[in-house]
Amino acid sequence: MVLFSGILLTSLLVVVTIVAISWMAGALYYDVAGGGKWAKWPAMGWVVFSATAFIVWQPAWKPAVSLLVVFTLFVVWWLSQRPSNERQWEANSAVLAKVHRDGNLITIENVRNTEYRTRYDYSPNYDTRTYNLDHLHRVDLLLFYWGSPWMSHPILVFDFGRDGRVCISIEVRYRLGQKYNLLRSRKRYPLFLPFRRLAKQVVVLTE
Repeated sequence: MVLFSGILLTSLLVVVTIVAISWMAGALYYDVAGGGKWAKWPAMGWVVFSATAFIVWQPAWKPAVSLLVVFTLFVVWWLSQRPSNERQWEANSAVLAKVHRDGNLITIENVRNTEYRTRYDYSPNYDTRTYNLDHLHRVDLLLFYWGSPWMSHPILVFDFGRDGRVCISIEVRYRLGQKYNLLRSRKRYPLFLPFRRLAKQVVVLTE
């Protein structure tokens, strides 16, 4: 019975360690190496090192415990990372909007007014616009789908009548050269709240 319990605990420890090794490999790939061309090498190096530890170091609980200690230290570092606005951002998300209120007047600086030639060929432009809250008579919710009924991108459209419309959505703020990845999006993408003209946004998202 004691032998069986020992085997069970060691097996459970090894399984937990394998999960930790896999997660850390992903974190090394996306967060340390940035998911770039050479990102696979630190991730593969960590996996090879871990596998080698289990092969040459017996019994199995010894490398498992040691690797979990390394994993714990890495997670402490990983959780200590904080968002920052001081990065090299993609041109279309480099400028943050600012909102000022004076009574019923709302002034929004840096309303996105990008000139799109194609979806990926564009010139970023920004306007300053003023809206009167007394003129707000409608708020619409638009949902854009990309091939799946389970995922959509919601956009709120505020119609201020003669003052015009402005739309708002929560977006990923990409750094230069960064691409979207579903696994990485669970925690590590910064978000921001851009204001934009409605017409150009609809054209870009539906072309």
